[in-house]
Amino acid sequence: MTLLRQRMDADMRLRNLSTRTREQYISCVSFFARRYDRSPAELGAQEVREFLLLLVDEGRAPSTVHVYRAALNFLYTYTLEHPEVMNGIPLPRRKVVRAHP
Repeated sequence: MTLLRQRMDADMRLRNLSTRTREQYISCVSFFARRYDRSPAELGAQEVREFLLLLVDEGRAPSTVHVYRAALNFLYTYTLEHPEVMNGIPLPRRKVVRAHP
């Protein structure tokens, strides 16, 4: 496990995120890093934006794109302490499920 991954996991444990959420976020960030073949610490807003657009263009569900964005937001905001990377990257619109009366 890389140092960055260990640090992110520790940060998520401090925030009391569930084991499943931690695993999911780590998986999302790993996929992002592999896509660029670089550490996320070396990447920035342009790459995050391109990556999320790629997911949309591949037809990923808005909820999936939302999870990836949340994972990257956590990484850049808390672990890397560069919240500005996520500024201006909109949240995907999520389909509203309404209960029938």
